Amino acid sequence: FLVLAILIITLSLLGHCSTVVLCDDNLIQQTCKQTPNPALCVSSLKSNPQSTTAELTGLAVIMINVVKAKAGETSRVIKQQLSSKPELKHALTNCDDGYNAILVADIPSSIQAVQLGNPKFGETGMNDAANEASSCEDGFGGKSTISRANKIVHETSSIAAAIPNPTAIMNSMSNVSLILLHAILITIFLLGHCSTVARCDGNLIVQTCKLTPNTALCVSSLKADPQSSKADLKGLAVIMIEVVKAKARGTSQVIKQQLTINPKLKRPLTNCASGYDAILTADIPSSIQAVQLGDPKFGVDGMTDAANEARYCEDGFGGKSTISRANQVVHETSSVAAAIWLTPCYDWIRLHQFAIADQLLLVVNAYARRKEK
Repeated sequence: FLVLAILIITLSLLGHCSTVVLCDDNLIQQTCKQTPNPALCVSSLKSNPQSTTAELTGLAVIMINVVKAKAGETSRVIKQQLSSKPELKHALTNCDDGYNAILVADIPSSIQAVQLGNPKFGETGMNDAANEASSCEDGFGGKSTISRANKIVHETSSIAAAIPNPTAIMNSMSNVSLILLHAILITIFLLGHCSTVARCDGNLIVQTCKLTPNTALCVSSLKADPQSSKADLKGLAVIMIEVVKAKARGTSQVIKQQLTINPKLKRPLTNCASGYDAILTADIPSSIQAVQLGDPKFGVDGMTDAANEARYCEDGFGGKSTISRANQVVHETSSVAAAIWLTPCYDWIRLHQFAIADQLLLVVNAYARRKEK
């Protein structure tokens, strides 16, 4: 049992701690060497005076804020051009939606991911931001009026996604404090990784679906999978995400077919293809991982992003599209999947897990600072 406990503690420590002991006198240089654009990475980080004393987590936050500033500037330019360049309204509107997604979803979720020690979700958020900038540029069918701005947002986002995952190294702690930290780690491990959640009612599917925006669709979608009858809440969440995956994949295939037979709709269909690719390669995987790690915030974000991508696709046609029904289904199933995370059954897990995580980070940072002194 002791060996197993030590293994669990070690894995949890490596996966959750947010403080890094510097392994080189020049952390910025060493960090940026591992990104796709070292020069831009170094100049971006050094433009912030706090970078000289920042640990790896601090550098990640600084880089995300660089993306935030660049995306904010580009968003303002897009809004200005929407009023001055009516001939580009369609492409600029799609760009406006994309940059809004960066600022209200990708940036906040990435910062929270860093703060909670979940680098995978921070990477996903920044990759989404890079994809939004590329999708904006592609929507013009050639070089756009904001090509330089899109390039900068894409490059800084790619850098932010590539900053190495932070790990903690703590070699000296008193026995009493170590026991306390071990207890916290084990508690987080149990709360974050246990797969069984007590049922709120004898009919978990109905009770869960009543709290989603489309009860009937939720019930029918879940009951279509035989495993739902014996699934706990996490199981239902995974089943619903798989429903979204199936619907999005089907819609993606239809879009690719229409791209070959409807040349007049090439621009909106191309944007749709990019959006559905983001759903299948980023939103779905990150949401499933969120379920497995017990991180509801990122599960909600992933499914909300999927719902938004379906809506952006539809809006891009400037009216009812040739895939309106498919977009509606993906939007509605994604909204249902996002809502499952917000049911009361998960309240105790959400409250306790993040409260304990906050305390853990305080303990880890306190010892790391003491060691540095």
